[in-house]
Amino acid sequence: MNETLKNELQDIQSQNNSTEIEELTQQVNDLQQMHLNLLEKQAIREQQYAEEKQAQEKFYKEKTDEYEMKIALVKSKFIIKKKNFYS
Repeated sequence: MNETLKNELQDIQSQNNSTEIEELTQQVNDLQQMHLNLLEKQAIREQQYAEEKQAQEKFYKEKTDEYEMKIALVKSKFIIKKKNFYS
């Protein structure tokens, strides 16, 4: 009788341990998936940031070139006016 109770107790503990192990395994799997999702989101964000930075740099370069051209044009007009004035 005592041996039977002992075996039953071991069976119950074994079943409980199996259930706990399965639950813990599922939690670990869920955490790993969450981690992968976060890494993917971070990679996407970094890619977006790089693209935005590149677009911004292109915009600034275009504006700088535009303003430099305007400055050169104004200088040319000034030089021509100055020559015409002293001629």
